[in-house]
Amino acid sequence: KPIFVCLIAVSLAFAANPVQAEPRVANTTINMPQSPGPAGTVTYVTEDAFPGLTFAEGPVHAIAPAGETDRLFVVENGGRISVIPSLAAPTRQTVLDITPRVNNISGEGLLGMAFHPQFATNRYFYTVYADDRAANGDGDGTLMILSRWTMQAGNPNAADASSELILLSQVANWQYHNWNDIHFGTDGYLY
Repeated sequence: KPIFVCLIAVSLAFAANPVQAEPRVANTTINMPQSPGPAGTVTYVTEDAFPGLTFAEGPVHAIAPAGETDRLFVVENGGRISVIPSLAAPTRQTVLDITPRVNNISGEGLLGMAFHPQFATNRYFYTVYADDRAANGDGDGTLMILSRWTMQAGNPNAADASSELILLSQVANWQYHNWNDIHFGTDGYLY
């Protein structure tokens, strides 16, 4: 399945003490027309970004840590985070697999990932997912989880699976349009 990016803002903010965000690295490699032009005059073509690599669990998000340009993390809806450690020679490795606890029915699942602004030193990253283990009991809700994780000290491409710290959990009485995308703002808060 192809990798795509969907930009939807979510107004959930969390931070006990805001941190200073790292400067944003300018993207100078994407060349898009300033306007699409009249209907039928511009043709857009999609191409497989990583021939030979597959993401069978529904890729929903691709992200790189601040300041990194050769490593890409892919969030898969089914509950897996993969990494392409080198874009110059793409291969796929599993960073974290929480498929047994993720409810990926009807657009739910593992939905977003964000790197802490000081990820290079503290190794923290955050996820949001629909938890299949603990809905509200009557099958009419989903438990949404916002968690912090830590990468392994000796392996920057593997999470410590036992490091999950649940920061926020909330039953959503509707299975659609719940939490999705998470990002750190320039103010240091997690949105």
